[in-house]
Amino acid sequence: MGKKSRVLIFLRRGTRSFVDKAQFSKNAENAFEILRSNIFPEREGYVEVTFCLDREMKNINKEFRNKDKATDVLSFPSDFLNDKKVPTLGDILISVETAKRQSKDLKLELIKLFNHGILHLLGFDHENVSQKERQKMKRWERKLLKLLSS
Repeated sequence: MGKKSRVLIFLRRGTRSFVDKAQFSKNAENAFEILRSNIFPEREGYVEVTFCLDREMKNINKEFRNKDKATDVLSFPSDFLNDKKVPTLGDILISVETAKRQSKDLKLELIKLFNHGILHLLGFDHENVSQKERQKMKRWERKLLKLLSS
């Protein structure tokens, strides 16, 4: 199959106490492989996930989306090749503070946000698209959670 698909994880200052990096990494790698084998089997690559706090998320959301507030997850698609000629699908930024406010189960919420972000990197959308397209993304989110919990 060639180069292994990977999920690279970065923890910004202040986020270590929120994220069980080993557990998240395992779930994220599994989700990535499920999507890769079902949606884009011909592509290899990796995705970078950065956990941040609301303050940083708010600044990035304002800069890139003109929304002056923190949000839970942002995705930035890319087709960059790293030094080993492995393509990146893009970057996912997750605010751990927003995630914690949204759910009593932070570990589950973080993987839901990862799944949502990676689906965006693969071209799925839920804004400015038809109901059919929104439903397609929702079905994949549910399918991923179900497969990860089995």
